[in-house]
Parts: sequence; C-alpha cells; structure tokens
Amino acid sequence: MPAYFGYRGIMEEKAKTFLKLRHPKLKIIASAGTAQKLEVMRSLGADVVVDYKKENVRATLAQHGPIDIYWDNAAGPILDDALANMAEYGVIVACGAISSYNVEEKNRPPVKNFIEVFQKSLTVKGYRGPDFVQQYMADFIAEIPPLVFAGKIRLREHRYDGLKHAGQALADVHTGANFGKSLIVVSDDS
Repeated sequence: MPAYFGYRGIMEEKAKTFLKLRHPKLKIIASAGTAQKLEVMRSLGADVVVDYKKENVRATLAQHGPIDIYWDNAAGPILDDALANMAEYGVIVACGAISSYNVEEKNRPPVKNFIEVFQKSLTVKGYRGPDFVQQYMADFIAEIPPLVFAGKIRLREHRYDGLKHAGQALADVHTGANFGKSLIVVSDDS
C-alpha cells in the first residue's frame, strides 16, 4: 500500500511527463542483498538488478542511468550512489531509511552528495505510508486486489506463526532476513 499511495500522491503526474517527454520506456533498476531476491526482481520485470552487498552500485547506476525517478527506502550509501547518477530535474521519493533504523544517530552514514539536489534541480519528496490513505484507499481497494487475483501483481509472503514471533518479524525486516511481505499469522481461520 505505501508504494501505491506514494505513486498516486507524488509521482503519478510526474511519471506520465517522463514517459511522454523523455523516454519511450523507462528502465527499472532494482537492488537487493541476496541472489534469491535479485532473481525474484528479474522475474517481476526489473531490467537491471544489482547486489548492493557485492557490486559497485554507483558504477551500475552510471552505466544504466541517468536516473529520472528514484524510489528510496534505504538512504545511506545507496542514496548517495543514486544522487550521483540523477538526471537533471529528476525526482527522489523518500519513503524510508532502512539502513539507519537500527543505527545510533552519531553512527549513521552521512549523505555526501546532497549538492546534487540543487546542481541538478532535483525534487526530493518524503512521505509516510499513511499520508495518502484517506485520499486513495478506495482506489487501492478497487484497483489492486483484482490485479492480484488476475496474477498481474505477484506477491511474496514471509509468514511468522503467532504474535510470539512479532519481534523476530520486525528484526528480519530491518536486517533483510525476510523474503517478501512479512505477515504474522494470528489465526488459521479462513
């Protein structure tokens, strides 16, 4: 839901402009920290995948860029790599900072390439998942479940059995140990 709400609330009109004026087909570049997750991203349609733990992300982005739209949920070094490879008038949508959640403020990696924001006239827009719920929830319910049931949107779930595993589920999300959407199953009732 947060990605849908962010797209509708922030990027929908901008994305249409990019598609019409700049590129007949935008390239999707995805990053993850395991070969299994990268393979899933390929199967979901990513044009380029990069293992941020083993590969030079900045070089990959430079090879396949410049970047018009960067959807950031990581912050840290990957955000710096993206900033260095943004196109003029590009847009960064910031909806998370997973690289910094479990790090004391004094130990968080600094953003070194913030100068790119004004040198390239970038737009940086942050949002929280709930920001657009009221405005777009009815649209989400009307549009997304039918696409899931038709197989046009594929989901991956990482299930945890019972509330006793809630802490582990949260820890796994923050360390990347989960694979797919983390769900805590509290009942087997259908």
